[in-house]
Amino acid sequence: MKKIEVVKDMKRVKELMEFSRYRENRTEILIWGILVTIGYVITHFLQFSFPIGIPFVWLVVSTIGIASSISFERADRSKFGESFSFIGGRLKYIWFCVVSVGFLITYFSIGLAIFPEKFIPVFWFLVIGIGLFVQGLFLSTKWSVVGLLHILSGGLLVFIPGILDYWALLFAIVHGGSFIIIGLTKNDKNR
Repeated sequence: MKKIEVVKDMKRVKELMEFSRYRENRTEILIWGILVTIGYVITHFLQFSFPIGIPFVWLVVSTIGIASSISFERADRSKFGESFSFIGGRLKYIWFCVVSVGFLITYFSIGLAIFPEKFIPVFWFLVIGIGLFVQGLFLSTKWSVVGLLHILSGGLLVFIPGILDYWALLFAIVHGGSFIIIGLTKNDKNR
């Protein structure tokens, strides 16, 4: 009897280790990629015709994305227990804080005219790029590569004349596109 229990325990430990290595849920990544792509394409068109509608677009995108992430988190907890995703769960909270602080900086910089409003997309490319780079240190190097791609894209916005008008489309391609590619190519053993 003891031998069977040991084998079950070993199997469970192996399952948890494999799961933590492949913690990122490919469906969750795809959902965020698609939502972000749609959000930035809509933002591109609204920024010239109806800029006041942009926050509402992102409220809907964020609500859907966060709700899907919470549902995946709950499913993971019920499948693997509370302690399965210490790093993955903490990274989501860190992202929430980073984005919240980024929004505060954005709104204060607009209100106080700290830097020209047109450079806010550059700020967001850098913030998200740094966040993804750090995430890659904990999860997978592919995220660090995507982070560097964001940082380089922010540089393009500064150094290539005229491209700043297309920042939202660039974000849709770089941010949404990279999430979609990672989601489609991810080997998700535990889903």
